[in-house]
Amino acid sequence: MRFQSKYILITSSIIIGLLVYRYFSNPYLVSGKDFKEIYSANDIALKELYEKQCQIEFKGQLIFPLGKVSKAVVSKGYFGFDKMLSLSNTNKLLRIINDSASYEWGEVGTFIWDNEIIFYDLYGNRIGLVMIEEEGGKQIESYPYLKRTKWGSLTDNAFNEFNSLIQ
Repeated sequence: MRFQSKYILITSSIIIGLLVYRYFSNPYLVSGKDFKEIYSANDIALKELYEKQCQIEFKGQLIFPLGKVSKAVVSKGYFGFDKMLSLSNTNKLLRIINDSASYEWGEVGTFIWDNEIIFYDLYGNRIGLVMIEEEGGKQIESYPYLKRTKWGSLTDNAFNEFNSLIQ
């Protein structure tokens, strides 16, 4: 074989190998469907019932996610590099997600997520997922769903703080 053919073959093999490795080693392939089987959204947050809906969640001590978080990983897509968040940043994110004042009412458009954050418990079980839309919106979608997240549209301040924590 000529040098050029060997170079192309080796390069192709490396690229294919990396893709196969990423596919089989990507533990972060998760969707909201994985949580809907365990947690049910029942109904959505409604502006006229919102205070009562939140009171029920507070009384039941429901917070996102429903379990103790030991780590959070930001997945930037199939070809992106994943990033494990520090416990401090994870706790700050959870404070934003669980604070109903972090969200605003309004219409939300078609949600096309750019990144996701997967939350794990001490045993490595996935206990929460936040999908983030960065381009053209400031929306997040959380699983398991809680009503205090309204429609998932973050205020400008909350979105800026949220974004700074995951970068």
